[in-house]
Amino acid sequence: MENPKVDIVRTVLPALLSTDVGNVNRTIDTFVSQDAVFAHPWFTANGKDEFRKIYLGWSKQNLLFKDITVKSTWWDPDTMRLVTDIEYSFRPLLFSLVPTSWVGLQRARVITIMDCRAVKRNGVTKYIITRQEDYYPTDRIIGAATVQPFSRFTMVASQQLLRLMALLTVYFMMPLSFVLSTVVEMLGVKRIVPKTNLA
Repeated sequence: MENPKVDIVRTVLPALLSTDVGNVNRTIDTFVSQDAVFAHPWFTANGKDEFRKIYLGWSKQNLLFKDITVKSTWWDPDTMRLVTDIEYSFRPLLFSLVPTSWVGLQRARVITIMDCRAVKRNGVTKYIITRQEDYYPTDRIIGAATVQPFSRFTMVASQQLLRLMALLTVYFMMPLSFVLSTVVEMLGVKRIVPKTNLA
């Protein structure tokens, strides 16, 4: 890419946040360095192969990503660092058998920092991603990890229940889901995606 501030926002992020595995692979092959590092609150991935496994795991665990909105961006040409504030909707495969009217789309917010490296290709300066670091505001983690009908309650007891459910999902269920997905993929079992009424 020649303009990280524009290309990452318009091309790279929408492709990575996709359920199209082929699109995810092509984007990583094109825009991510071999020695890339992905620092996430739950893990650290070292190298392009581990970077790829993370995004492919997310792609396979969700029925869709939708309404990706970049709220703000900041690009520093001296450090070649891009900071983005992103909001998006997704529907976990875990909820595939639950009616959309009950659960709806989950909404998440993430602050993403991407470091780039300039390389010369055919006399033209291109940029590739060498590091990604994600931060999730706590309130949005809870909102994204919690089934939506419960969030309508305002009683203290229900709020505490929501927090407990969110923490359980974030620190246990989601890592477990990723591990199981990886094991299934290694065993060569094909994923069967249930039909949904999503557009």
